[in-house]
Amino acid sequence: DEMEKSLPPLTHFVLPGGHIHVSYCHIARTVCRRAERLVVALSKESHVEPLIIKYLNRLSDYLFVLSRKMAKDLAVEEIKWIPGSVRIGRLSHFISVELQKRLQLAGKVQAALLDLAAYQFPVAEERYGRNPSEIPGLAYAQSVLDKSDAMIFVSPEYHGSYTGALKNFIDYFWKEFERKPIGVAVGSTGKFGGINASVQMQQLVLSIGAFPMPYKLIVPNLHQAFANDGTLTDSSIHKQFDKFIEEFLWFSDAIYSKKQLTSGLSG
Repeated sequence: DEMEKSLPPLTHFVLPGGHIHVSYCHIARTVCRRAERLVVALSKESHVEPLIIKYLNRLSDYLFVLSRKMAKDLAVEEIKWIPGSVRIGRLSHFISVELQKRLQLAGKVQAALLDLAAYQFPVAEERYGRNPSEIPGLAYAQSVLDKSDAMIFVSPEYHGSYTGALKNFIDYFWKEFERKPIGVAVGSTGKFGGINASVQMQQLVLSIGAFPMPYKLIVPNLHQAFANDGTLTDSSIHKQFDKFIEEFLWFSDAIYSKKQLTSGLSG
């Protein structure tokens, strides 16, 4: 409990990774949770001291908090990515899930997904903090963005541009994006993969005072690139994902490291 007091409030799901020691904590927590489930199942058939179940439960909580504390002490970079499509049956969400998987495997960052489909943000009339009434979920979204070190915007191409849902969401904020590296990922069912939307999204990143990564992830023929369960089946697109993750990690780390160095010198 004392250790948790030194940590910022948890505002997003935490993915294992960022540092090998952090990953070890997550693995240990997973094993502990599994043991807890087995002991609970056993207690329905045989006598088990309640203290054992309570101990396993608290131990797994401790390991989770320890992983966050180590990530903070090791200055593990946190990355958020924002899927811009809220349509039913959207295919671009497969891009977000694939990025999530690959960032996790990279083992160098902690990543969180902010899915706009989970919210119903109204048309932005005022920037965050100026709204006359509270908008459900907006404070949470602001906290996620504010604590991030880098971001990825994901959107399909609709009518030659990125989605209105993404633009509307971004219009709520400003300082949360300032001087942060942002990657752009787009997709479409056409053979050009949303290249027009990708260029416009990079311009958008510049307009909000952030740094757009030069390399873009462009996924054509979305309906053929992924299977119905979201599995990436196009081998050529595999290479593009690999290149995007490699470039994004280098780009975000370079800016993050420079900001840390500048902060240390000014302090």
